[in-house]
Amino acid sequence: MTQEQESGRLIITEEDVAPFVAEKQAAGLREHANQVTQQVSDTARQAWESETRRKMTGKVRDGVSAAANKSSQFVRDKVSEAAERQARETVTAVQNRIKETDWKEEARQGTVRGLQWLSQQLARLADRFTPAEKNGNR
Repeated sequence: MTQEQESGRLIITEEDVAPFVAEKQAAGLREHANQVTQQVSDTARQAWESETRRKMTGKVRDGVSAAANKSSQFVRDKVSEAAERQARETVTAVQNRIKETDWKEEARQGTVRGLQWLSQQLARLADRFTPAEKNGNR
């Protein structure tokens, strides 16, 4: 601090006072900032604890739940519809295949295969019971 002494008087210049004023202003600003912070905190707490917030939160929760339920039901319905459609298409394809099949030809082919198999089995059986040939004699 610069102090000058003139004939028994103490003189304080603005430069000497300025730091004290700034410190006082800073302290005042800090106090004001703390008050504003406290007010904002109190307001936020009151808003959070308010009945309006509770009602709105409940409505939002109910709305989200309803939307989720509708979405789930929609998905279940679509999956069910797809499964039913696929089953109907399969039944239709089988019915068409049955109608288009020439059952006489299927029966004939099955009989032919069965008789060929029976013929092979009889040939094997005949080979087992046929006596072995002796030297030069038939």
